Amino acid sequence: MIQSSAIKILKSFSKEEFRSFEKFVYSPYFNTSDATSRLVKELKNYHPEFNNKKLTKEFLFSKIYPGETFREELLRKLLSNILQLTGEFLKIHSKMDSPEFEMNLLREYSKRSLKSQFIKSSGEMLKQLDSYEELSITEDKLSVRAELDLLRSNTFYSAEQFEAALEAYKNYSEKYFVSNSIKLLRIDIQLEIDSNFFSKPKTSPLTEFVASVNWKAIIESIEDIDDKYQLGMYYRLWLLYKKPGDLSNFKEMKDLFLRKANLHERTLLKTTLVALESNCIINYDTAKDESTLKHLSEIYEFTLKNDLFERTADNFMPVNIYRNYLLIFIRMNPDMAKELAESYIKSIAPDIREDLIAYSQMMLCFHNKDFHSALNFLSRINFVNFTFKLDLKAFNIKIHYELGNYEQVFSAIDSFKHYVNDENKSERFTEEINKFLKLAAKLVTSAANGRMDVAETLSIEMRTLSFSYERKWLEEKVLELLKKGK
Repeated sequence: MIQSSAIKILKSFSKEEFRSFEKFVYSPYFNTSDATSRLVKELKNYHPEFNNKKLTKEFLFSKIYPGETFREELLRKLLSNILQLTGEFLKIHSKMDSPEFEMNLLREYSKRSLKSQFIKSSGEMLKQLDSYEELSITEDKLSVRAELDLLRSNTFYSAEQFEAALEAYKNYSEKYFVSNSIKLLRIDIQLEIDSNFFSKPKTSPLTEFVASVNWKAIIESIEDIDDKYQLGMYYRLWLLYKKPGDLSNFKEMKDLFLRKANLHERTLLKTTLVALESNCIINYDTAKDESTLKHLSEIYEFTLKNDLFERTADNFMPVNIYRNYLLIFIRMNPDMAKELAESYIKSIAPDIREDLIAYSQMMLCFHNKDFHSALNFLSRINFVNFTFKLDLKAFNIKIHYELGNYEQVFSAIDSFKHYVNDENKSERFTEEINKFLKLAAKLVTSAANGRMDVAETLSIEMRTLSFSYERKWLEEKVLELLKKGK
């Protein structure tokens, strides 16, 4: 089987790209070698794998030069021609559906002082810009518009239309400034993101410069409404990463972003959603403010309904993301939790789907206080292979408690205690669960024996202990006991 750099590149071509490449090679403007064209036509029969055992140098040579003695250097030259042609093709092919391809024509019209042709083509290009999805709200679109205004200025100047040239140059300067300001903000955001995954780098001059700029004053001074909005969005995004505790910025960013999401390209949508989600989680962990979870629920709903959630290599929704959505929806938006379990479960990989259906129904039934059904769904889950074993153990305790099966609760607490201490979990996480189990045991003692003194001691103890694992449920159950004892 033949090995060649040219064939490696051809393997990367889709069927449509290979077809376009074939036309490219047949054009005498790009290729004058008939033998090279014949070789490309022959290679097409083996695309895209090129793994046929008969695909040898000798075989290919016999197809291109039937009846001639094999000459390896000649075949090597043809493959070298193809390698060069693939490079030329990719240069052009990658630009054909982009503004850059049209911009080349405008540069030539401007350089040759062809004013009428330039004005007509530049007007058409302005209309087309909005059709380029990848340039929805990015500095790239601003860069294109900036260069377009610069070319317009040069064209008008050549035609001695100085006022029009000056106006176009003024537009160019603003868009150039906004475009590059966005670039600076984006780079600094990426530096901040990277610093959370790798060792924190030394403060860069760019970071210091971006932090020193009075962005609010600059944004306010921009005249064009679209430019003002775009730079404002990136500034708010930058603040989300740099000052996650700024709740005012978070709310403004979230409301504006969700309201005008259709203006944004997909990459920016995902980046902003991740920032908003992280901000919610950080602020909830800090202040335990329920309104933060309401924001998070809205963000998750938007992510789902616009198909912006992350996917695995097999194009499925990761189960941990599904769980995050389910937990927040059950707490803040039960209708959306039901929709998630009924409609979006199809996005889960088939090998875990049945278990996750039972898991979802267990949680929904528990929320609706249908504890018998919740226990039934819990029993259907394959514990051995299920990812969220800790959830199952916690719900086993809670469901049996709600049903008054106190002996089973004590047994479940003991089982959970042994499980979590045997597992290789972080010390902090193990400590959180052990606090919950200790308090849950006291809760059951109080409920099973009618010991209000235990419930009162438990209430005081909970106020002094710092932990979050299943705390909300425990607080509700303790309060119920205290009310019942009055």
